[in-house]
Amino acid sequence: MSQRTINPTLVVALIFIPAIGCALSGVQHADVLAIFITIIGLWLTEAVPLPVTGLLVPVLCVIYGAIPAAKAFDQFGSDILFLFLGCFLMGRAMEKYGFDRRLAYFLLGRFMIGSSFLSINLILGLTSFILSMWISNTSATAVLSAITLGILASLDLHLKDQATRNRVAVRLLLTCAFAASIGGLATPVGSPPNLIAIKLLAQNGINISFMEWMKIALPIAIMMFVAMMIIFEFLFPLRQLSLPGVKRQFRAQLKELGPMSGAEIQIATIFLLTIALWVLPGILHAVFPETAWIATANSRLSMSIVGLSGGLLTFFLPVRRHDGPDGIVPHLDWNETDRVEWGTLMLFGGGLTLGLLLEQSGTAKDLGGYLFSGGVTQPLLLGICVVLASIIMSEFASNTAAASILIPLIIGATFARGASSSIGTTIVLACTFAASFGFMLPVSTPPNAIVYGTGKVPAREMRRAGVFFDLLGALIIIGFLYLSV
Repeated sequence: MSQRTINPTLVVALIFIPAIGCALSGVQHADVLAIFITIIGLWLTEAVPLPVTGLLVPVLCVIYGAIPAAKAFDQFGSDILFLFLGCFLMGRAMEKYGFDRRLAYFLLGRFMIGSSFLSINLILGLTSFILSMWISNTSATAVLSAITLGILASLDLHLKDQATRNRVAVRLLLTCAFAASIGGLATPVGSPPNLIAIKLLAQNGINISFMEWMKIALPIAIMMFVAMMIIFEFLFPLRQLSLPGVKRQFRAQLKELGPMSGAEIQIATIFLLTIALWVLPGILHAVFPETAWIATANSRLSMSIVGLSGGLLTFFLPVRRHDGPDGIVPHLDWNETDRVEWGTLMLFGGGLTLGLLLEQSGTAKDLGGYLFSGGVTQPLLLGICVVLASIIMSEFASNTAAASILIPLIIGATFARGASSSIGTTIVLACTFAASFGFMLPVSTPPNAIVYGTGKVPAREMRRAGVFFDLLGALIIIGFLYLSV
């Protein structure tokens, strides 16, 4: 693997020039503005790795005197951060024991209708969509892109020419990436921007439960999935392609995995139990609000506690060892967590710290009022501007970075200026959804980068599909705004 290059001049300029410029200008909140400009510059240029920029946020906050040292790292202990850690641990255990591959082969072998290519495309897309609702879209794409490459190899005998092979490869791999990004919208744990929005809204007295989020986001995600399938059918037409025998092949691959091991059964149980505890307490509390024990369970079984408990169970439940000496070992050992996305957690913590800094200093209110001068008198226009800005920014920065920058500004332009909680929440959610809509470039999202790295998806094809998808996604979110504000 080639070592990452660095531009020292750019890094120094992004750190020191904003500080000097803001100090000399004498503007209000000069220290906060300097930090904000520096972090935006580093996130957009990726002059240093994104997690490093996340860790730099509390360092700059203390050096500039914006936050005391004792408080600067509070957000790195946020319960939302540990919710993601729990999800990453469960995803790592699923990957280790092959439960994710088994699930994909089961769905492809069981639910594929006939021998149509469209059936393969649909099942693969739904698998990516469903997996990314519960594990990170990066992990879902990594798993399914590897499976897709195997599918492509097995389809070679059924494809008559190279042009068809190329079209099939592009369509299936882009389906994995795009469906994973879309599925991440549907649940609070599907994507970091979702949890950033929930956390920052909670700081303004607005709490969104797991089921409330799904009630809003799942229909939007489903519409985006349907739109994706339609767009791909027009851009990469393969409706006449028939692949006899492929369904039997998927079933054979599932059979080669053998019966589910005890470890897989335990991992599947943990996964399903975690989902149930995320969803059921809220439903029971809504149906039986006066029942004391349900109210207690609903208050104590928060998303973070449930998610982290599921991840921690992988270190407690025993499984018989198959490699090396006989013995009982846990599902995960700590040295196996090196593949957990620690960098995402650091980036996430930095984003929460930046949001808290902008809000508590009053800078978000001032900047939001300046950038969105239409104010709360025209919420639909404000929402449209927010959606477009979020989609554009997410093409060049991570979705976490885009949400961390924009959501505090939106809160400053809505709640702090007298908007109703429903209007402010709707606009924040629109920004959050749009932040996950980086579909045009390989650098826009980790799923895009993963499928581009296979060498089978040309950048021009990703741009061609992504631009249509960005535009249609913007229209869907604007429609959501129109019906909600």
